[in-house]
Amino acid sequence: MNCSEAQRLLYDYLNGELEQLDLSRVESHLKVCSSCLRTFEFERRFQSLFVDRIPEETAPPELRSAILDRIDQLEQPRTSFPLSRKRPFFRPALVLAPIGLVVVFLAIVLFTSDANRKEPLDILLQNHIRAESSTEGLIYSSSDPQSVSSHLERELGFQTSLAAYARSGAILKGGEVLQICNCKVGLAYFSTHEVGISLFICRQGELTCPQMETVSYRNREYHFASIREFNLLVWEEEGLKFIAVSRHRREALLDFADRRA
Repeated sequence: MNCSEAQRLLYDYLNGELEQLDLSRVESHLKVCSSCLRTFEFERRFQSLFVDRIPEETAPPELRSAILDRIDQLEQPRTSFPLSRKRPFFRPALVLAPIGLVVVFLAIVLFTSDANRKEPLDILLQNHIRAESSTEGLIYSSSDPQSVSSHLERELGFQTSLAAYARSGAILKGGEVLQICNCKVGLAYFSTHEVGISLFICRQGELTCPQMETVSYRNREYHFASIREFNLLVWEEEGLKFIAVSRHRREALLDFADRRA
């Protein structure tokens, strides 16, 4: 099996819909192709992030109940006015009305689910996984903090000072500017002890994060949260907000964030 065949069967493989023969061929290919393996692992992690975050019932219960009641009413035979030859157009209308309501119901559910997927936190995790899978995908690839800072500052309009974070084994890999929820956000990707750290930088007050635990470290206040295998650390200084995303433990992220160490 070549790479194109494996990519074609990607989603069937992740959803467990492959025949035994194709399943064996895909797994054999993944054992020898590191590129396809990274792609499959990226998609697997990306799908699993949303399983816990998207509620099973996204439509309001009242709306769902009202729509189902209305469908039941339309399906019941009407006795107030018989379907005579003079009103032939009512017959297809009554048949199609329940179908139309079901379509509207599904559209509301799908729209609500899509809105949930576009929360800032989900987008940050998605971009961290992308950079973690392959730093070659970063728009600006460089290990020079000054060079990456200059690239980000030209588009962001504020200073980023990445040199202070590129220390104690933190190796800068590159960066880029993202558009998240109508905000320009800088991304600088570091590697420390072979574990990646994505540092997102935006203006203070942008990218509202959910309720997080407040922690104190060396007389400074940070906000911390864990989502599956990822840890997030948020802090603010000089009018900017910094969000670090990594598989590192909290202590390692705090040490990374504290530039005075």
